[in-house]
Amino acid sequence: MNDFEDEIRRTLRSGASSPIDADDFLQGVHRGVRRRRARRTVAVAAAAVTLVATGGVVVNQVGVFDTKGDHVDSATQPEPTSSTQRTNANTLAGIDIGFSPLSLTATGTMHQWVLGTTGCPSPDCLFIKKTTDGGSSWSDEQVPPAPVGTGNTTAKTVTQLRAQGHGGPNQWAYGGALWSTHDGGITWKRPSLPSPGQVVALEAWGSDVYAGVKVSDNAYYVASSPTGRDDWQRVKTGTTFTSINSIGVSVNGPAIAGADANYGAAIATRTADGSWQRSSGCRGGLSAKLSAAPDSLWMLCRTGSLAQAYVSTDQGIAFRPAPGQFGWDAEIAARTQNSGVIAGPGAGGVRTLHANAKPMRIRIAGLRFNQSFVFAGFTNLETGYLISIDGGLFKTADGGKTWTRIRLPH
Repeated sequence: MNDFEDEIRRTLRSGASSPIDADDFLQGVHRGVRRRRARRTVAVAAAAVTLVATGGVVVNQVGVFDTKGDHVDSATQPEPTSSTQRTNANTLAGIDIGFSPLSLTATGTMHQWVLGTTGCPSPDCLFIKKTTDGGSSWSDEQVPPAPVGTGNTTAKTVTQLRAQGHGGPNQWAYGGALWSTHDGGITWKRPSLPSPGQVVALEAWGSDVYAGVKVSDNAYYVASSPTGRDDWQRVKTGTTFTSINSIGVSVNGPAIAGADANYGAAIATRTADGSWQRSSGCRGGLSAKLSAAPDSLWMLCRTGSLAQAYVSTDQGIAFRPAPGQFGWDAEIAARTQNSGVIAGPGAGGVRTLHANAKPMRIRIAGLRFNQSFVFAGFTNLETGYLISIDGGLFKTADGGKTWTRIRLPH
């Protein structure tokens, strides 16, 4: 770049009255390049930490579907650092790239939380943005003193957030580590798990919260706790999971998707009497991941590098295939038993998902056709969100027909 920089300097200095200082101008260019590189590095790393041993991406739910408004559901900490102090520290360190979303969760139409970073792995770079008016305004909420996962998930890192209850008193930050709060983020602590491991998936349903825990590359288990306190116990699902890719929650209960040591792709669902049943969903599949709507479960079944979409309306007892083949790295978002959205480079960008019709591509301003995503989910029948790998946050208010980019303050 030196020859190009010399040419810029000669051009800017050719007029003595030039108001632009050449060196200052070039330093600004370099700062902009560094910011763009940092943002992409963080986004790529955030997506990478959701990969599990089978090569699957953890499907991100936004919480229980809201059909009538907000839901009403029956350790020593380091001193939290204020958001202002963190912002100043990041800026002085030259790493502040603005707020880059990683995960979104909701407890209703009005209450949503976005977990994000400003471009470095330390706890000072982690932020939670909260809205109580459907996105008209956003405020900062206290975060756990945990580092952001940047390429390597560890027992200390977090990349995901889930909330439960009216106003979100119960929240869990995870992505290797597990942190919980039961007072709306005022205090956070690290609960004890039945066996040490990394939390790769988590969802709350009713009075319980479920987590998928990775013990080793081919050994995973399911744990559960009451939502209002930390009392984690192993759950006997009847499935020997060699991977857990996602947990979905519908009105009928929780469902865990991944791979079984003996059956390949597997879905374990909790029935009304509290017992668990296992369904392969797609015979011959290598692994599965899912997203839940109020009346259905949508599944992606992996066969090689591609995946087939399936839908179940009986809590996973039976699945039927839906038209279209997709990349296994795509994000799937259930909406109804007949529709949803799928997003990812292997999915052909963002496309509608239909139970009985071919998927149709959705054109979204500001999104590349081959864009990768780290998040897709609906909070109700009309409202949904996407997070692209480069930190773009997009919202639909018409069931996925049109999408608008949202820029959160920082």
